[in-house]
Amino acid sequence: EANTVTIDVEENTAVVERLENLDVTIAPNPVTASLNLEATFGDRFDAATLRIVNSLGQVMHVQDLGNNQVVQEQFEVANWPAGTYFVEISANDKVWTGRFLKQ
Repeated sequence: EANTVTIDVEENTAVVERLENLDVTIAPNPVTASLNLEATFGDRFDAATLRIVNSLGQVMHVQDLGNNQVVQEQFEVANWPAGTYFVEISANDKVWTGRFLKQ
């Protein structure tokens, strides 16, 4: 008597478009204590969101950036473990991704 397992697979065709017309500076990189982020948006949008995730995909920080044309933020990362972190800025259903190294 054989056991039969049926698996239905649905294709996910959703593609997240890259957020363009965005100038982002992340400094210093690598960082030990305070990370400065400056973002200048070239397009108008309703609201932007910033997320910082570690290499395991754990969300370290989430912040609503509103709809400001220029955003300047400073993050204290001295107590974060050393490693690679990813910065995601999303607006208008598009995403910009950058990264920095915490030493």
